[in-house]
Amino acid sequence: MIWRRALLPMVLWAALTASCARPAVVVPVDRFETTVTLLPDGSLDVQEQITVTAAAAGSVIRREIAPPEADSVVLQSTRLDGPYQGGTREGITAENRGRRLTILWRVPSDGSPRHELSIRYRAFAAVRVDEPRAYLTWIALLPGRGFDVGTGALTLVLPSGMPFYEGTGIAEAGWTVERHAAGISATRQNISNAESATILGDVDLRSTMAEGQWQIDEDRQWNLLPAYASGGLFMLVIGAGTQWILRAQHPRRRTTPVPDPERLYVANGLRTTAWVGTLVAIGCSLFAYFFLPRLGHWIQLIPAGMIAVAVMFVVLARRWEREGLGRT
Repeated sequence: MIWRRALLPMVLWAALTASCARPAVVVPVDRFETTVTLLPDGSLDVQEQITVTAAAAGSVIRREIAPPEADSVVLQSTRLDGPYQGGTREGITAENRGRRLTILWRVPSDGSPRHELSIRYRAFAAVRVDEPRAYLTWIALLPGRGFDVGTGALTLVLPSGMPFYEGTGIAEAGWTVERHAAGISATRQNISNAESATILGDVDLRSTMAEGQWQIDEDRQWNLLPAYASGGLFMLVIGAGTQWILRAQHPRRRTTPVPDPERLYVANGLRTTAWVGTLVAIGCSLFAYFFLPRLGHWIQLIPAGMIAVAVMFVVLARRWEREGLGRT
């Protein structure tokens, strides 16, 4: 059950970050700590602490935070070997747009044996509402993040008096988990760059928690999936029906074939329709991708059906051309 809940967000998050450049060198991180505090409205206050030794001097550590189950992420403060501040310091750059927060930290090469970067940010509407429960899936470490972790520590802090259930824990194996009144704490040694770390929460739903826009969009996408599939199949039916009508008008000859200009005209028409249909399908696909992202990827089934029909027309055009030239 835990793996099933963690799988979809991990796949979605991997897809969101697949286009981002990955560090060529895996940086050694001595300790990585994350404290996730669930707020009564379903938002999360997250504090991360990344501690490195002199072995990482001069390296660049990239933190890519783009949770699929949250409406937005907002950077609140950073700290580098000192007090918190609202902005960023030299050697740290941050880009914060909507659901994505990217932080680059160039570890100082000043001879210090140890440096610690702390980041505070908030993720809004970050729980899945499914009455009477609310579910949290927070991917603290994603595979391929660019650094190994010597010691990992994950903490989930719940609102006062909020009960939590068996599904609360760490999705991955190998963690030592302690449960207490306010949530859970988990630790693990030697987390490689290829491994993930995911905090799961299963709590009672509060009246102050509401579905995030991401969950509303997700439900809409699943509800529209039959319509998308039907649209794609409808394109195939149109293509097959067109071929049936053309064949009814121009039956295949049983006797010795002779050249027929009308069949050549049909072949050329099919090819033209195929190329125009392909261009229209590509245009529809790009429009849906850039301007209708909240309708989900399944909407691409409709232009996919159009392209399948175009391929059908190109293949069948060759047969019509052979018949038009009087060949068998």
